[in-house]
Amino acid sequence: MKINFGSLETIFVNKQFSGKYDRPNKLVLMEYDGIPNTEIIKEGIEKIISYAHKNAVITTVTNLTAMKGTFTSVNSYFKERFTPAMQALGRKYAVMISSNDPFTKYAINTISSYAPTMGVELISVSSIQACEEWLSKQKEYEGV
Repeated sequence: MKINFGSLETIFVNKQFSGKYDRPNKLVLMEYDGIPNTEIIKEGIEKIISYAHKNAVITTVTNLTAMKGTFTSVNSYFKERFTPAMQALGRKYAVMISSNDPFTKYAINTISSYAPTMGVELISVSSIQACEEWLSKQKEYEGV
């Protein structure tokens, strides 16, 4: 399975966070840049949820390779708002592409601790290639 970077539809872009949609793969790609800002993250997440009400989403991929620092200030928001909303809309997989920043890794580990209890299969990988390889092994993407 390959993410269709050449044909991604822009959901939104702000100064730190972008969201794009890969329609053939029913995948939302979120990318963060810099030190996390709680309000910017929440703004972007709400736009993703709104978009997912109108467009099928099986997978979210969160690219954190350019993030520096932790986003633990929004972990409760992810747990109480984003994860349940996306699961209700049909999301099955969440892939987080981690940076080498220890604080970012800590935040990912926190989310990883509760995601399985909420019905989402969440993994953390180190690259887009590893993300695509893992998704290729999931039944919805076999042969894609």
